[in-house]
Amino acid sequence: MSHFALICQQRNAELPVSLMPPEILCGIFHILRDAETISYSDPSNYPAIIAGHLRAQLGWMKVLHVMHAWRNTALGDPTLWTSITASLGRTAFEETMRRRRDSQIPVHIDISSSYRGLRWANAFAANYIIHRTGLQSIASLQVVGPSLPLLQSQIQMPQLRSLRVHLSRDGPSTLPRELPLIDAPALQELYIHNVVPCEHSGTPTRPLDIAPLCNITYLNLSFASDRLDWQPMHVIWILSQTSGLEYFRLSGYSLVVPDQDTRADDSAYQLLHLDKLTHLELDTSFIGAAYLLWRIRVNRETRIVLVVDVQRRSETVQLVQAYRLMRECHLHSNSSSLSGFRTLRLHGSKHESDYTATLSAWREDAPQLLLDDFNLGDVEHSPPEVTLTFMCGPAPAPILPFEDVLRIISLDTVHNLSLYSLSSCGFHISTWLEVFPSLSRSPLRWLRLNGYLALTFIRNDEILRDKSVLPHLETVALFGIPWTPQFGFPDPRQFLTRLLEARAALGTPIPTVLVEESQHHTEALFGIVDRDVVHALEPSDEESAQALDVWEI
Repeated sequence: MSHFALICQQRNAELPVSLMPPEILCGIFHILRDAETISYSDPSNYPAIIAGHLRAQLGWMKVLHVMHAWRNTALGDPTLWTSITASLGRTAFEETMRRRRDSQIPVHIDISSSYRGLRWANAFAANYIIHRTGLQSIASLQVVGPSLPLLQSQIQMPQLRSLRVHLSRDGPSTLPRELPLIDAPALQELYIHNVVPCEHSGTPTRPLDIAPLCNITYLNLSFASDRLDWQPMHVIWILSQTSGLEYFRLSGYSLVVPDQDTRADDSAYQLLHLDKLTHLELDTSFIGAAYLLWRIRVNRETRIVLVVDVQRRSETVQLVQAYRLMRECHLHSNSSSLSGFRTLRLHGSKHESDYTATLSAWREDAPQLLLDDFNLGDVEHSPPEVTLTFMCGPAPAPILPFEDVLRIISLDTVHNLSLYSLSSCGFHISTWLEVFPSLSRSPLRWLRLNGYLALTFIRNDEILRDKSVLPHLETVALFGIPWTPQFGFPDPRQFLTRLLEARAALGTPIPTVLVEESQHHTEALFGIVDRDVVHALEPSDEESAQALDVWEI
């Protein structure tokens, strides 16, 4: 042993960490491996990525060269070498493959890197896996189009449970010809990006030749955006092959609505019951989603998420047909207590975001602290049970009529409701005139409104003078109202006073009104309204405070 090695050995022997038992050291190594995340947006990483060198974030591997005890401990724990990611660099990739060559512990392989210049990750990695190690222990696999040779003929992956395939737009037809050849009886999770209906299936209703589908519990399909090949019947057929499906997400706007003759062919749309499904998410065209939901039946506990992009305009006739189908789906439910669609989001472009309104609803078990807080943007512990984000548009009428929305989303058991919109929505008061009559019979106890929505509420005091309208309402949170009288505008304080007096006379008083604290506006309000009723809270954020300051004289 050299003099330098002897010094290192003596030094390491005196380090307290060297006296730790192997079990604790392994725990530390696992923490280091998981904590050192890779920053793919850091340009300093690109040279190491392309060259395949060990990057700084993989510093935990350097423990192999610190001391023999650490090296023996790391190499003796096969669970440290169960994640193989080509994008971490060729050196780390080869090191991990070599360290676990004889291990039968399930391994997770990701060769889906798409960096330009990283040719070795697309060509070399697949060949390395095939020739240097067996595929018996692969538990999860991520590949891209150039790496599909890994899924070669008669390949056996008995432990494969998760498969993610990212197909390139120029060659998506490769996938259906390869996947049927995989022997993966344990496959449960399947994600395919840029998938198109296979062209050799022989029948238009059999769009995806993937076997086996019967054991799939998680299915995520993303359509190629420039291929208009999919029809609702294709999706129905795929779902019909998955008897145990628990999670299904469909994204992409290439779902084509069939013509009238195809719609008349009822045999193409057999009613499908997905009894085990707990999450159904459709990020596609509104009319396409309507046709799917028309034929899909789920349990009332299933969370249904519908995302619609309003930039992709639909013909009025198609929208009317979609409304009819979705209402029919809701009305024909087996349970009268079905809560409808738990989440409905209608997305628009960034420049249209000023016309977005959000409805959030909680059942009666929502915590009071949450309800009293104006800042409901990031709700982690108690998320809304119903979330509706829709576009008002610059026109006076909303793109999605609120009355039709409430026929799709049932709020019969909602006690706590928040309606939030940016100020530019409210320049057309008529947009909101239909909101409160639609909610009039609901058992609301807590209602949060902002901006012009709040103004519309207190100005509709004639509607609220009906004793049967919102009889259980206890708390109203009014956000962003300029209570200081403005020249040429009606005084909102008079509307609020008249509303509170009318409700008290009916025997259905509103005991609590929450407003935002503002030096000028709050003082003006307290000079008119009883302080026992109105309570001021801090603004939810700086933007909200600035919105009120705009109204200062």
